[in-house]
Amino acid sequence: MNPITMADLAAQAMRQQLDVTPKPGLVDRRSTGAHTDLDYDMMLRAIEAVRPHLVTFGQTGLFVAEKSDREVADVMQKVGEATLDAMFEATGGVNAYKGTVFCLGLFITAYYCLLRRQKPLTAATVSDQIAALSAHIVRRKDTHGDWVNESYGVEGALGEAQQGYRVWLKDALPMLRQAKREGEEELARFFLFIVSKLKDSCLYYRVGAELAENARTIADYVYHHYDGDNVSAMCSYFERCHLSTGGSGDIFTLLLLADSVLQ
Repeated sequence: MNPITMADLAAQAMRQQLDVTPKPGLVDRRSTGAHTDLDYDMMLRAIEAVRPHLVTFGQTGLFVAEKSDREVADVMQKVGEATLDAMFEATGGVNAYKGTVFCLGLFITAYYCLLRRQKPLTAATVSDQIAALSAHIVRRKDTHGDWVNESYGVEGALGEAQQGYRVWLKDALPMLRQAKREGEEELARFFLFIVSKLKDSCLYYRVGAELAENARTIADYVYHHYDGDNVSAMCSYFERCHLSTGGSGDIFTLLLLADSVLQ
């Protein structure tokens, strides 16, 4: 698979995640969720702005793979910065996909590192390579993730990456594939599973630990008692309380891409 095809699949995964409806706390086809500065059309513009840079993540994995993981990670982070610049230009400075760029950039770079090094391409090997790359990423001070980590001990996006997204790629990917076979309603329900299991730094930053844990409890209940009334009530509650599940959306998109490219 060449990097252009990979970028197309990644953009497709982003659009598919955007289209899954309803997604409590996130933008979908019917709602802006907990966000007042984002909407469906802006998210589409952001995807188109990001897509060409996703090609560059793949090229980084291919052309720098003979270097050390630290050197690959350094180049990857520079590509990430350029990607975010393009996203912010498309959205007028609004963060639409910062976490998603982080997830997908790591996944794509790791995939092509393994391909160039003639290693097997499985969920386990990609997970290990993501962990190896992200071990060289330092949490930046004075960021939302740093504040959440200092305040609540939540590892957030970087912590998930340094674990190689192992739990998600090992245990949740088969669940996603089953949900896709059963249709969009099951995909929307699967999203609640992610919300219930992930310590989402977006939630912790916006509303604090108590409401963040409350959101996870609600998601777990609705996941196990999935019907229209429960989902509608959850969506309304998340909107009123500004409960953004952005980190869960990032993991969802990562799994949708992994489903497309991994056996």
